[in-house]
Amino acid sequence: MKFTFIRSGGFAGPATALKGEVSFEGGSAKATSDFGYHRDLAPEEIQTLQSSFMHLPQQQPASRPRPDQYQYDITLAWDDGRVQNLTVYGDASPGTENLLDWVRHECDRIWTHRTNQ
Repeated sequence: MKFTFIRSGGFAGPATALKGEVSFEGGSAKATSDFGYHRDLAPEEIQTLQSSFMHLPQQQPASRPRPDQYQYDITLAWDDGRVQNLTVYGDASPGTENLLDWVRHECDRIWTHRTNQ
């Protein structure tokens, strides 16, 4: 399974855009992004993400973009070929709270890595 996320928008727009990817293989997972960012996920993170995936709404949650708020485009590519796309704005929609919290935290890690390059 592969999970990708793109952060765009926000006050600074393209200057703060980020893209990340998480690849799951067996019982492990690895997060990667541009600028050489990579890390292995802890078992608790893997469990949190997998649980979050199971509780995502089947349809795109109703939400609206707001000025200066980040937009998160999330794609889940399941091993059976299914693909699920979600767009979530700064506020989590029902069913997306845990996933969005994880994505925000990972974006912070990627941003810190990027600015320290």
